[in-house]
Amino acid sequence: MSTPSPADVFEAFFDLALIGGILFAPVRDAAGAVADLSYVRLNLVAQRLLALPERPPETFLTRYPHARQTGVFAFYRDAYESGEARQAEFNYQHDGLDNYFHLAARRVGEQLLVSFTDTSEQPRTAVEEALRESQAREQAARAEAEAERQRFYEVLMQLPAQVATYHGPEHVYQFVNARYRHFVAQHELLGRTVREAGQGAVPPELFALFDHVYATGEPVQLREVAVVLDRYQAGPAAPLFIDAFYLPLRDAAGGIDGVLDFSYDVTELVLARRQVEQLNQQLEARVQERTAQLTEQQSLLRQILHQLPAFVATLSGPAHRFSFANDLYQQLVAGRATLGASVAEALPEVTEQGFTQVLDQVYATGQPYLGREVAVILHPPGQPTAQHYLDLTYQPLADGQGLVQGILVFAVDVTEQVRTRRQAETLQAAILAVAQRQAQERQDLYQIFEQAPVAVVLLREPDHRIDYANPAFKEVFPPEPGHEILRGHTLPEAYPHLNLTGLVELLDGVFRTGEPQVVLEMPLADFQPGSPRFVTFSYQPYREEGRIVGVAAFLYDVTEQVLTRRRVEQAATELRLLTAHASAFLFRTDAAGHLVYLNDSFFAWTGLEASRLASLDEGWAAVHPDDLAAQQPGFAAAVAAGQPWQSTPYRFRRHDGHYRWMLSRSQPIVGADGKVSGHTGLTFEIHDQVELQRQLERTNADLDTFVYTASHDLKAPIANIEGLLDALREFLPTEAQAPMVPRLMSMMEGAISRFQQT
Repeated sequence: MSTPSPADVFEAFFDLALIGGILFAPVRDAAGAVADLSYVRLNLVAQRLLALPERPPETFLTRYPHARQTGVFAFYRDAYESGEARQAEFNYQHDGLDNYFHLAARRVGEQLLVSFTDTSEQPRTAVEEALRESQAREQAARAEAEAERQRFYEVLMQLPAQVATYHGPEHVYQFVNARYRHFVAQHELLGRTVREAGQGAVPPELFALFDHVYATGEPVQLREVAVVLDRYQAGPAAPLFIDAFYLPLRDAAGGIDGVLDFSYDVTELVLARRQVEQLNQQLEARVQERTAQLTEQQSLLRQILHQLPAFVATLSGPAHRFSFANDLYQQLVAGRATLGASVAEALPEVTEQGFTQVLDQVYATGQPYLGREVAVILHPPGQPTAQHYLDLTYQPLADGQGLVQGILVFAVDVTEQVRTRRQAETLQAAILAVAQRQAQERQDLYQIFEQAPVAVVLLREPDHRIDYANPAFKEVFPPEPGHEILRGHTLPEAYPHLNLTGLVELLDGVFRTGEPQVVLEMPLADFQPGSPRFVTFSYQPYREEGRIVGVAAFLYDVTEQVLTRRRVEQAATELRLLTAHASAFLFRTDAAGHLVYLNDSFFAWTGLEASRLASLDEGWAAVHPDDLAAQQPGFAAAVAAGQPWQSTPYRFRRHDGHYRWMLSRSQPIVGADGKVSGHTGLTFEIHDQVELQRQLERTNADLDTFVYTASHDLKAPIANIEGLLDALREFLPTEAQAPMVPRLMSMMEGAISRFQQT
């Protein structure tokens, strides 16, 4: 058995972990700093605890915007940038969460790995036990509150943060802790106003913030406030950057009677700030009457349980009678969880499925029951039967002596996840079947290519690695010594001695654009010096699941067609040489290019009468209108430059009204003084040669199209005939019933095989 790779072990551990796990990737701003985190993956526990999919599309701060002000994002960012393992605890009550989280984070490569647990995974009995203990201590609540005040006072005095309280609208110092006194040790603060003591040391706008907090009761939070301490400390000026909180203080009647100033050095006291916030929350709760506190806690607990995205109920006694059921639980059981009714009475169908026996065991042993994806079938009266899949927990509830008094039922509906997973498993099996069928089809296609008379090579991926080459391709491009195995190698690797630069660039274009390319009649000598052969290349992109994965190249030997055309072209050349000595139209121009002479053959051939022409330049009118614009500018340029001129083939109107293809040539007439006095030239008919050339071009184009399409069009009919023959075999009589059947089938299969090899 092979040893699993570390990556495989990590994947398995990540998925099987009993605590939440998240992989983040950093999102950087324009300066390269970590500004956010994107989700790479959540394991199953994290998905359940946070009610998120495996790969949430939004970023971390988009999903949890309060993570920045609560310090969670800073914790993640510091762990990533330091590369060290970090741990922290957060009481997060924002963005749909309300739990106490234990976090651990560490950078792994370019990603951040986070594991966490929360109080929703912990037994709930501690809450009820705390409530009972609070009831027992109700009579001593006031004394305990005063003791808490004293303890809190001592904590504030020893905190490594600056704490002060201001009384009244003038903000008179009422309390300053030791840390605060350290920074202003040269002045006595108690009884003085903030404006008097802080003039020049703090920004003036802070005084307005104190007034705002006192007037509105709205707390203010500031980041990185610069405070100059040179008035109060010896030595040079030392600006201190602090995070500051200004909170309203209220009297027993709820009215604002002061402001709490809490500040700390952001580089040293991040954790201390969180502890003070937690202590402040505890202090605010403890100053109220114990009776009111218990009532509020009970109300809050019930509200939380009712709003939890889970099914929650409590059962009392060995008969498992309902003492509480939240709204979701009531919806699940169609409102049948009546307080005081037993599970067997309210939900008889779950007893038949064995859930009552599990409750009996939990009640008797005190051991919790945890079930994953437990199937339960419910039969609400008058409603259709419904099957659900639940992550189910039965947690025993004990009294102060540890005796089980009831059971907490906590369940999360995972029906959709189970069904989705099963659908995914079914889809995966279907995809595997499709892949196997495609592999068989590919193999069948290769068998056809093996017999094809056309050279075929399949190239994959952007670097054009050879995936398949048929025998015809290897005959055109024999493997070089030491490179006999072509598959898996790029063309330059497989054929290091061939000049493939232009070919690779063409393949790059086909792979990038998806547009087919055809290169006609390329001399094979461009790749193999000395080769007399000519080939036509056809490059076709081929796709898998809509994505271009490679290029299919087909090579057709067109040597015979090229040589035939060249022989025809040679004959046409010789014919043109013969026509040079045949009857022709002679013409002459002046230095400006105006016609001054046309021979009699011109007028006899065109049917024009010289006496009716205003000037001989009107002879140009016999040129076809579509060709005139292409000839005159070139002739005029040659005349102006004193250079020889030869037209391209153009059409000239004969005396019978038919247009015939003609060709003209002229030479400059140079006098003894070296000046050009005009041009002289001749025009002769090349109609038959042009028509013959055009016919030849059409024939070659038709031939190329036929060769290209035939290789593709023959495949589908042959494959269809072969499929029909296989289907026919199922309905024919056996050899015992009809002896001729096997022979006829063999003959038809032989005919199909010969078609495939053609």
